[in-house]
Amino acid sequence: MPTPPDISIWIQKLAEARLPARRSSPDLLQQLQQTLRRPVNRVLVLAMDVDPDIDLLQSVGRDEPENVEAGLNLLHAMLPVRRAIVDARYARRFDSRYPNLDPALLIRRLFRRQARTDALPTDVGVLVVDILTLAQLGQLEKGRPVDDLPVVIDDRLSGKRLRLRANVAATVGDVLAQTSLTSTNAQVWNGPLLRQKKTPLSMPIAATELWLHLLPCTSPRPAAACTRCGECIVACPANIHPAALLDASQRRDRSAGEAFGLRACIECGVCDDVCPSLLPILESIQQLKTLPT
Repeated sequence: MPTPPDISIWIQKLAEARLPARRSSPDLLQQLQQTLRRPVNRVLVLAMDVDPDIDLLQSVGRDEPENVEAGLNLLHAMLPVRRAIVDARYARRFDSRYPNLDPALLIRRLFRRQARTDALPTDVGVLVVDILTLAQLGQLEKGRPVDDLPVVIDDRLSGKRLRLRANVAATVGDVLAQTSLTSTNAQVWNGPLLRQKKTPLSMPIAATELWLHLLPCTSPRPAAACTRCGECIVACPANIHPAALLDASQRRDRSAGEAFGLRACIECGVCDDVCPSLLPILESIQQLKTLPT
């Protein structure tokens, strides 16, 4: 029977490799470090893109199946995993439209565990990794360095969508320079648009969600007063009270925010999208999270 791989050795390898983390794949190094203190018995592999048209994670599954399998086998060998779920195999069980593939929501739906969004999923005994990180882990297992990343760029000004490989050390500006696209008179955002992540050109591409948008510069529309319509509450996938969190943020009352579900907020931006008063609910929640507990 083969000897299980030493987690401590792999923790060192991952520290040297510095695999980038994403919403779909929290820091694998930190997750493995935590398993030394709190064992996990579930692995959740995210293999579907939040927007199937971007074809980022899905293309890794098609193009690098051997690396993905090697990475998954390595995790199985290192960890006492009783169950591994690949979200693509379970998509028919639920509505997989954004933001329902968020790790915290999937953990609750598939494992009946409440994962806090301000903590690692290994806190509740689940290791979360996306299929890209698995492929990178498989590369390392085969002795190959991880020196580039897949990137998708949506240019909303020209209607073009580009897919390319970028060096892991590149900045967002470096990546755009590889293309014929220009960021002049444009905003750069990354990840799902509802998350509203404005992205400076100096940001390392490895610190993004690897999905960039070029958007026209526009002036924000003025917000109106909250009408207490409840649309944000109905739409919230985390089943919390966004309007109450907005009020707590305006009062700088972190404890009130905690009472209305601040730690469960996944910052998906759906509340902003449905708000008829155009209130900056997501931004207010993010500010509330920065206040001391």
